[in-house]
Amino acid sequence: MDTNAASLRGAAFSLNVIHKGAAKLQHAIRQNEREQWEPYFPNRFIYTFFAFNSLYNVDWYASYDSKEIKSIPKRPVNKKDGSTKWVEEYEAVKQEKYLSFCFQDTTFVRLYKDFFIKCILLDNSKEEVKQILSKIRPDWLPNGAVRNHGYIKGFKDAVEDLLARDSFKKSTLETILDYIYSVRCNIFHGVKEIKAMMEIGQQYRLDIYASFVIALNQMVFSYLDYLIDGEKFTESFDRLYDELMYPDNIPYSRRQDGYISMDNYGDIFFRRDDIDTWSLARLRHSLLLEIQDSPLWKKEAIPDIPLTEEQMVSFVQGYTPDFDCRYAPYMLGGWFYITRSGYWLKKFKYTKQPDGYYHVTEHYTTQKEKGRNLLVEIIAHGHFRTKILDDRLSTLIKELNHKR
Repeated sequence: MDTNAASLRGAAFSLNVIHKGAAKLQHAIRQNEREQWEPYFPNRFIYTFFAFNSLYNVDWYASYDSKEIKSIPKRPVNKKDGSTKWVEEYEAVKQEKYLSFCFQDTTFVRLYKDFFIKCILLDNSKEEVKQILSKIRPDWLPNGAVRNHGYIKGFKDAVEDLLARDSFKKSTLETILDYIYSVRCNIFHGVKEIKAMMEIGQQYRLDIYASFVIALNQMVFSYLDYLIDGEKFTESFDRLYDELMYPDNIPYSRRQDGYISMDNYGDIFFRRDDIDTWSLARLRHSLLLEIQDSPLWKKEAIPDIPLTEEQMVSFVQGYTPDFDCRYAPYMLGGWFYITRSGYWLKKFKYTKQPDGYYHVTEHYTTQKEKGRNLLVEIIAHGHFRTKILDDRLSTLIKELNHKR
């Protein structure tokens, strides 16, 4: 056993807590007090990069030698008056030193490669990841320049090389990291607006970027485990993957837990874990598109049930269905869905109108509950955190029931 690595592993305990905690943190945003709270999907990428920032500011070589955490020293800059000023080392230099420490041992690199790539794929196929990244368009950078197509192509080529499993090299990761770091800078300091980051394609890309950073964060801890336990350290990979990619407090749906197919009724069927409506379900890219764009959705007219700002906030948060109320709304990819027992029954949008209310502007149904107004059912009986049904809606629903 490498005693230096064992001591450093203990000294880095708090950094490991930050790393694992970053994968679980969530928050919501709103533009002002009158707007509804909305889940802020880029948070996973932002928090994991915060953790990475903490890790690459450590001088891992010096920390290994001293068996305690040492920060990367500042670099000297000669001033015009002949004096020396000590400033922070360049971010790119600190990131390169982090990767160099992790890439010291070829056996470790070989053993860690498959886990690293599995994290990036995140239950997607290689082709699905390539499809997601193919939608990248040039952005304005914080310095006013436009990220050129050659720069983006270099990033895509590096990802493709990495996923081919023949280029798990430090230089490949540096190319990918350089691009992802520019995304981080554009979110923090650039002109990328919140609205653009909430677009579904951007959410998928940020999820891939976050998974890459999480795999980078884990790499240094796995390397220390390798120095301590040898090749046995790989025994923790399955547990780590579940812990980092599917944290307990974010019950994302997983491909192996379910599938989508068409049953004899022509319904959309998707067996899944309970999905927290306060976070985007991490469905496979193609799977979400199957649900969203399935030809089995048929346009259906229903009476409008306008919601106030406060009611819409509660509606977005949703609730967990139970025996008393088996229908539940879920918000995925900009659409609301009503589900029951694995069946995706209704798909609709609420849009804010000039009168200040949110109105149903589009509504689709599958065959199983065609002709039934499930929106009335969930508003009247749903276990929302804040009750939606008020006197206005009670009167409206009574009128609708009377007209049947």
